[in-house]
Amino acid sequence: MVESRAVRPEEVRIFTVCDSGFFLGLVGLINSLRLSGNPYPLTVLDAGLTAEQRSLLEGHCTIAPVPDRPVANPTYYKVFALDSSRAAVRLFVDSDIIVTGSLAPVVELARQGKILAYVDPDPVRWFPEWREAYGLRRPLRRQPYINAGFLVFDAVRWEWLLRRWREICEPVMHLPGVYEGVRNSPTSQMEQDALNALLMSEVDDGVVQTLSPEEAPMQQDVIRNEVRVVDPVRLIAYRGTTPVRILHWTWRPKPWDLSGRITNQDHAYARLLARLCLSEDVAIRVPTAHVPYWMRFDLASQVRTRVRRWAGLGVRGTERFVRGLLRR
Repeated sequence: MVESRAVRPEEVRIFTVCDSGFFLGLVGLINSLRLSGNPYPLTVLDAGLTAEQRSLLEGHCTIAPVPDRPVANPTYYKVFALDSSRAAVRLFVDSDIIVTGSLAPVVELARQGKILAYVDPDPVRWFPEWREAYGLRRPLRRQPYINAGFLVFDAVRWEWLLRRWREICEPVMHLPGVYEGVRNSPTSQMEQDALNALLMSEVDDGVVQTLSPEEAPMQQDVIRNEVRVVDPVRLIAYRGTTPVRILHWTWRPKPWDLSGRITNQDHAYARLLARLCLSEDVAIRVPTAHVPYWMRFDLASQVRTRVRRWAGLGVRGTERFVRGLLRR
């Protein structure tokens, strides 16, 4: 067991992968880290950012090129990102996550040898074919399937796990996954399936510590309005009586996507993301013209959003739409 002691910020590094289509999510992540008091440096693997986007990020993070390695989906690049640092404690945080609380407690637990993550929306995902597909060296057992969008561990203790994760991903990186329309093959969740296969076989039982779902609500919880934003300025949110640590918008469309313009944006993630992109007090302020109108604060944009949403509801949804207006 690694001796427990306080971890200095310079011993910790956060990693993410981003392309031009996820830029607003990345801005939300970076600004939320700073506003929530997390001092850890961030490395962004550039999977296709524009020159203007890189310019806006300058001085706020380290931008690194992705490896010259063909992959079916950029999410595979995280196995390279995490293996490219000397930091003791490493966190991978998806670029569609907003951090609303201190990450220091999970960093301390990672320093003690735990691997920190939260349970995936499909917690019982498991395939006996993983053993052959990934060439696992130990038998598979069943345990909760974790989401790889937020992952914290001590790279000194788990250096071999990083190597193995990358090693077993290499032969399948070219295979299409869920985002390419393959829904339920043993490798359709890409690097996440590979990681879970290792955690259920070659890593001893009890090492993975899952975060409370109240601390890390996911998209379906946010849509059901189970998350209350108590203080948008300080990014304080609760699920029930528990302070929220992260908000993760796991699926598509993203709130900034064109196809998401007629969906309900009146939830914690969308409200906080708009605040993180457009408010005066953020480290990176996105030009208003680059933020979709349905995410903006001004009255004209809000009216336009509601009209578009009404137009997309159809006849059956019109009555609900009108009732909603009358309640406001």
